[in-house]
Amino acid sequence: MGCCSSDTTYAYLAPKPQIDPSGNTPAFVRQMSNIRDHYTVVKCLGTGNFGSVYLVKDKRCGIERVAKELIKTIINENIMGKLEQELTLVKQIEHPCIVKIYEIIETSSRIYIITEYLSGGMMFDKYSENPKISENLAARYILDIGLALNCIHKFKIIHRDIKPTNLLFESDAPDSHVKLIDFSLMILEKKQDFYGDSVHYMAPEAFNGISTTKSDIWSTGVILYSLLSGAMPFNAESHEKIAQLIQTSSPDYTSSVWMNVTPESLSLVQRMLSRNPKDRPTAEQILSDPWIMTYNRGTLRSTPFDKHIHESIIKLNAQVNLGKAVFSFISNQVLSSKDMKKLKEMFRSFDKDGSGTLSITEVNNGYDSVGLPPPASVIELIKKLDTDDSGSIDYAEFLKGSEQWAKIAMKRELEIAAKKYEKGFDAKLSLLELRGTIPDIQGTEWLEWLRLADVNGDGYITLEELKDYLDTKVGNL
Repeated sequence: MGCCSSDTTYAYLAPKPQIDPSGNTPAFVRQMSNIRDHYTVVKCLGTGNFGSVYLVKDKRCGIERVAKELIKTIINENIMGKLEQELTLVKQIEHPCIVKIYEIIETSSRIYIITEYLSGGMMFDKYSENPKISENLAARYILDIGLALNCIHKFKIIHRDIKPTNLLFESDAPDSHVKLIDFSLMILEKKQDFYGDSVHYMAPEAFNGISTTKSDIWSTGVILYSLLSGAMPFNAESHEKIAQLIQTSSPDYTSSVWMNVTPESLSLVQRMLSRNPKDRPTAEQILSDPWIMTYNRGTLRSTPFDKHIHESIIKLNAQVNLGKAVFSFISNQVLSSKDMKKLKEMFRSFDKDGSGTLSITEVNNGYDSVGLPPPASVIELIKKLDTDDSGSIDYAEFLKGSEQWAKIAMKRELEIAAKKYEKGFDAKLSLLELRGTIPDIQGTEWLEWLRLADVNGDGYITLEELKDYLDTKVGNL
């Protein structure tokens, strides 16, 4: 089923879900001792505030899924109940622009949200890599987002975290839809914890703890602004300053970029980024907006953007990706005392026989005991660390291996992001530009980065300098 018709666009609405009035645990929440009872963990896709995200394979049918982990000890039980209620609603919705939720698995220490695996990549990555970026393409993406929002807003569900990383393509097919993921997880966050990569997309009222369907519209407006201009409407060197700008200033529409877009697209962006939520359109109104209707009729101009706009869009996406990778790398170079304590406790829980060493079996059983799936390559890791071929690893090897393992993953992520950033540009990473894309990396951290990575002191880092720095910090593993 398609997302739109030729003249008028309506979201596909599933039958209204039936919620158990007794408030009992939703039927699709399954209790089990460990996620590995029914799923094979293929690899870790990333780590968030409440746990990791895994690519898994359903043992019953062999189909790949995504398991988003939530660690119970850091989640308020009352809030978790609200999240489960909203996820129950979302599970009942069949929509081409909304990720399919299959079930929730609950263990003694973890909750896993099992969803379809969207293999097509992030929306903004696809957009920036397209050689023919145009208003027509931007409208197609905004239409998909609008369809998804119209559907969930009909059920009074607020997403709360609309941003590029939560918009994925279902596949690499040319007609693949953008799908909305990570429903309602922002209700788990504390207000002061919102300042992650979400801050750029937060509506003014969200900083006061208010989230409505119109907050989702604002976030979508920020995305549309960047799709058309290659810039963020609000940007500064810290999250606090970005938040202040969002609450007190207006986006810039005076640059030459906005003279090259259609009046209809500019009008839609301005209304979506209205400070007063009442002045923003609803998702349904976006679907009938003149700009979107022109796209539906196939008469919206598909002339590619000027080269400089295209380059700005590519660079914006590359800067965001590189900024996140650099921030992650710098923040995790040295394990904190808290992390070391966690590793020590994990080692003790794994070492059941008190021998001071860990076998492969003990590692697997240890992960089972805490309800956590072991990394897919745990056997390979132990073999790598087992320098004396004893079939096990000792305490020191375990701690060293765990630290290096995390750094290796970050090194790869950072190298990939750097290569994307350099593609088509001057093959140098400007420290000043990077600082603008990594809010809150200030003072001594940046001085240390400059001193170690910028070997010739010119304020730029080449890919070779970056590799040398990474090898120095991580080691040749």
